[in-house]
Amino acid sequence: MAARNSDNSDGGTMITYEIMAPFITCVNNLIKAITNSTIKVRCVRAYQGFPEDKDDKSLECVFHDSKGTRIQATFPNNLVQNFGNILREGGIFCIKNFFVRPNTLRNKASNHQFRLLMNVKTEMVEVNDHRFLREMFDFKSFSEVSQYENVDDSSFFDVIGVITGPGRVISQSKYRLIEIEISDENHNKLFCTIWESNVDLYLDQLKKIEGTIPIVIIQFCKRNLFRGEIRISTHFQASKVVINADVKEVKDFRMRIREDSRFVQQVSVIQGGQRVGGEYDDLQLKSLEDLSCLEEGSCWVFGKIDSVECHYGEWYFLACKTCVKKVREVDNKFNCSGCTKTHTYAVKRFKFVVNVVDHTSNASLLLWDREGSQLLGRNVTDFLGNGGQVAPKNSIPSLIEEILVGQKVFFKLQLKNHIEYYRSYPFTVNKVCNISKVVDKYTPKDF
Repeated sequence: MAARNSDNSDGGTMITYEIMAPFITCVNNLIKAITNSTIKVRCVRAYQGFPEDKDDKSLECVFHDSKGTRIQATFPNNLVQNFGNILREGGIFCIKNFFVRPNTLRNKASNHQFRLLMNVKTEMVEVNDHRFLREMFDFKSFSEVSQYENVDDSSFFDVIGVITGPGRVISQSKYRLIEIEISDENHNKLFCTIWESNVDLYLDQLKKIEGTIPIVIIQFCKRNLFRGEIRISTHFQASKVVINADVKEVKDFRMRIREDSRFVQQVSVIQGGQRVGGEYDDLQLKSLEDLSCLEEGSCWVFGKIDSVECHYGEWYFLACKTCVKKVREVDNKFNCSGCTKTHTYAVKRFKFVVNVVDHTSNASLLLWDREGSQLLGRNVTDFLGNGGQVAPKNSIPSLIEEILVGQKVFFKLQLKNHIEYYRSYPFTVNKVCNISKVVDKYTPKDF
């Protein structure tokens, strides 16, 4: 592959490329000692790299060769202007002259042992080849994702499924998120947290698919363990969320579920940007009195918040910024026993108890950060005071009580298999719903 300069009508220099029948190397045959190899690959995904570094404007790409083998490539800041406008997802490229480096990235978009680092000698040109393999997605099954063994939170993968719980936006001072529920063709379910810029993209697409079964692809998501449950989430710019995309994978999935009446009932109903339905369709509630005889599992209950109290003497805790487990402060450092990491700072997260009543009984429920933030509409730091005054950790701020007491809420509880536990400890809340339309619809009539 050779570059040739020619003058254009504007007096500038235009670069064209001539492919000189290069010897194509398969991705699995690349070696670190050779820097002038030529590969022929399809671009699967391109995104701005390493969001942890605000000064890093590099471009990360994932390619696959004619055998489907994937490899990640980095175009450093100084090369983005040259190659950024050429690269496009789905395009086929011949690339020559690059470094082959060990794949030691913290967030891996490919499981290949190597990654590619482009340099000033790199040459790249897009080519046409209708016979070249096209594998834009690397789907994992829900059963594979849900396995507890060897939870890998560093590698990206793709999932496809039907949106059965569209979620609602949770906005905080520093972030926005929406948690959705998706089901595979066998009705296995996964929760997915969509973060930041992907929230608006998701909502915009959701509005446009009224009257159809919403099939979503989460490309380049990550797996994480949250309160003993495997979930997935998007990761900065790397992830991509598409609903009812015009691709073969979605068409094939739709064909496989076309006779399933349960999915037909999931046809979207968008009302003012909020889909009413999914998990809240025909909501089956248990009374607080019922909790005394239920076995292990999960259930929804209604409760009016009567009071708020600390949990073991505190209404928030210091959490690890990586795995959100509680940390221990030692010499101004924060040690986490969950991921065994030490950090210079910790994140403040909600953890408090609400006492609720319904028409049958009362119960104590433990709320963690996600549910607390949703009901309060704020994060911990919003309640810590200003002007140098810090609210005590062992006393519920009066503003929290003002906001919560009197709220009518649906709580999704996770029950253990021995009721003796709850004589001393509160029930753990996994999810809350305070959407007024849903609450008004299902609130017990005699309450």
